[in-house]
Order: sequence, then structure tokens, then C-alpha cells
Amino acid sequence: TPLEIVTGYAAFANGGYKITPYFIDAILDNNGEVVFQETPMTACPECEPEQAAQESEQHQHKIEGQLEAALLREMSSDQNANEHPPENTQKIINGSAFLTEIQIKPLKMKVLPAKRVIEPRVAYIINSILKDVIRLGTGRRARSLGRGDLGGKTGTTNDQKDAWFSGFNQNVVTTTWVGFDQPQTLGTREVGGYAALPIWIDFMKDALAGTPETIQQQPNNLVTLRIDPSNGLRAWPGQPNAIFEIFRAEYAPTETSRASELSHELIDDNENITEQLF
Repeated sequence: TPLEIVTGYAAFANGGYKITPYFIDAILDNNGEVVFQETPMTACPECEPEQAAQESEQHQHKIEGQLEAALLREMSSDQNANEHPPENTQKIINGSAFLTEIQIKPLKMKVLPAKRVIEPRVAYIINSILKDVIRLGTGRRARSLGRGDLGGKTGTTNDQKDAWFSGFNQNVVTTTWVGFDQPQTLGTREVGGYAALPIWIDFMKDALAGTPETIQQQPNNLVTLRIDPSNGLRAWPGQPNAIFEIFRAEYAPTETSRASELSHELIDDNENITEQLF
């Protein structure tokens, strides 16, 4: 679903954390008192991993405990259908059972850290790749927004039955989908970049209006190298068509693209050549 897709892209946008979407931020009674306040999972690079896991687990146990207690009370009640629920309580539907008498109060927690699901360096590299989709690829229409902090990806299913665009900066992630309730082709040219991307652009123009561009901090142990685009090896010095790519340091290519060629052209089997790599 679009909600599942945008949740996945959020991990690329926020640096690698799994957040949980929510629709209700708070519930107030008729006196303006808060009876429920959502405490969403928050991407928190500053939080210690152990603390994040512990607090997330405590939060889950707290909610499960409230629901279990309410269910036990419901099962042991006198089933008086005419009895009104106590004041300042809520009904929660759990399947076919109505759980009542849950006193839900604001959760007094500073931050509920989200779980990291992608290594920071991998999230950064994917973020960089998805920015190229807008800078050079199928999402380049989004350059009309005049921002350099956007990444995204078009998507089209077989026979153009679904057209997608998912895109983001560090603070806002949006997915648009175009299709019929009963799947059928949208038309020959109705691919993601034509059917879904313009909707995304119109929305993000307003969503990001007046906000500064975001800059994702580069994690440690990443290196940028000049690469031969034909084979992924290091470019030879002065290679005119070389491009820059980012690598995790331990996976950076060590072989130079033209080294084997030079060994045949310039030296014989009894000589060695040392070529500077940069």
C-alpha cells in the first residue's frame, strides 16, 4: 500500500530508522483535558542503541498491559448492557471485543527512539543514489521545485496498471499512486514519471514551501572515488568519462581500470609498473 511504501522510504530519509505512521496525535475531552497523547517512534541518532531498544520495549509492554487489563475487566463484568461507562474513559475495539474503562493518560517520555534498520552508511549511499534519480533520471521533472535536497524513485507495474512516485527530503516523505480500483491499464505512456510525479510535485511545492534545504551528514568510513562507468573499477588518471561514486571504505575497488591494458601495451612480462591511484 502507499502507506507501507512511504514508511520504507522514510528510513532512507531519516538516516536508517524504522518509524511507525500514526493518524491520531491527541484526544481531548470536552473540558480540553488531554486523555490520550500519541508518543510516536522518533529517529534519534543521539540516543544510545541500548536505551532505544529498552524504551521501545517498555512502551510496547505498557500498551499491551493496558489492553490486557481492560479485556480481563470486560470478561469479568456483570454484562449489564444498560450500564454507562465511567467518566473520562474510552472504548477501544479489538477485533469484535469492546475494551472499556481504560484510563489513557499522556505518556511522560522524552523521546521514544525508533529502531535502526539500515546501517548509516548504506542509508546515506541510497539517499545519494535516489537524489541522482531526480538530478539525472526518471524523476528529473522534480527539478522544477528548485531544491537540491530531494531524492525519489518512479515506479510502473506491467501494462501501466500502477504508476508510482516516492520522494523525500530529510523531513518530509511522500508517496503518490495512480491506478484504478479494479486494475486495468492506465494507458501506454502513463508511467510513474508522467502519471504520478506531477501530483507529487504539486503537493511537495506546498509541503516544503518556506523550509530550508536539509543536509544529511555523511557518516564516517565512506570514501568517494573516480570510477570507470563501464566496469566499476577505479578510473585511470586523466580518464575523461570518469564519474564519482561513494563506497563504504572496506568495499572500495582497488583495481584500476586501465592497469591490465597498460601491462600489455607498455611493459613486458618481466617488468612491473606502479601507477598512482586517487
